[in-house]
Amino acid sequence: MLSAKEIGERISICHSGKITMDESTYKSLRVRARFVHIVYGEFFAIPKNLLKGKRLKQDAIKDLTGHVFGSLTVIAFSHTDGNSAFWKCSCLCGKEMVANSHSLLRGQKSCGCSNQCDFVGVRFGKIVVTERISGNGIVYWKYHCDCGVDKMATTHDIQVIKSCGCGHRNYSVVNNRYGKLVVIEFSHISECKHAMWTCICDCGNTITVSSHSLTSGHTRSCGCNTVEFREDTSIERYGTKNPVQNRDIGLKLARARNESMVLKHWKTGEDLVCQASWEVKVVEYLNKNKIDFRWQPRVFKMLDGKTYRPDLYLIGKKTWIEIKGYFWGNSRNKWDWFHAEHPNSELWNKARLKELGIL
Repeated sequence: MLSAKEIGERISICHSGKITMDESTYKSLRVRARFVHIVYGEFFAIPKNLLKGKRLKQDAIKDLTGHVFGSLTVIAFSHTDGNSAFWKCSCLCGKEMVANSHSLLRGQKSCGCSNQCDFVGVRFGKIVVTERISGNGIVYWKYHCDCGVDKMATTHDIQVIKSCGCGHRNYSVVNNRYGKLVVIEFSHISECKHAMWTCICDCGNTITVSSHSLTSGHTRSCGCNTVEFREDTSIERYGTKNPVQNRDIGLKLARARNESMVLKHWKTGEDLVCQASWEVKVVEYLNKNKIDFRWQPRVFKMLDGKTYRPDLYLIGKKTWIEIKGYFWGNSRNKWDWFHAEHPNSELWNKARLKELGIL
């Protein structure tokens, strides 16, 4: 028969010296006795179970001592109750309380005094709270970040955030290239707390893009890539930068939009797509006077990659004709280039059309 001292020594060895038995409370191996754990304190257990090396519930508990949860700092282990471990915590308001592991790990941030706590002067990471602002039942806290920025946050957020967001800026992508975009400077932190960067595109446009969009490859240009891709696809499929410039496509659109925009050639009988009222009048004039012509027969490629398509070619005069009432956008530059390249070209503007009796 082993003595109480021998039982205590064996139990201590089984548990690596963490447990000491109170010999005065020992009666038998099957009767609960008092034990002291070097971390979790006093508890009662059956000596026979501990001699078998059975793991204590306390040994499976994650030690939260020193951990900070919002306004709460865990001071020490308190006790266990069923399957829950309880911890002594100190709140920023000065009160001490006991909270279980489940509540702390699931989001408990204070002793319940959030609306009464005074965080002025308290530091959270890189920020220091400078002022309390109340309004409409909501408490906001103004804070100053070490980077020099002043912002506000709610009671919940002020206990969670560690900076104004300057941590995002520390990961700098300035001067990095992503496709056609080159990052030139940090812009701001978005409402979704994404770092936004000002970028300049190869085409000259400036846009603001998030770090994620840049690094993931989602954004590679200001949008000009889309235009170029559309134009390249159109050239590959239809031979023109815009599908409407293709004879067959333009004819279908003109028919769907307005029957009066499609006329017949007096000689060949082919359908002619007219996109403006003056073009209609010119075609009617040529048909009436039996003047042989070809309607939009060719697309010319300019040096900068853009295209130009004159309205018609007078076969008898061997002259290209451009019908234009007003020059929009870069249409004047296109005409000037074409006229310089092809001197046998004429501009039929309002004055010329009146001179010919078309208007």
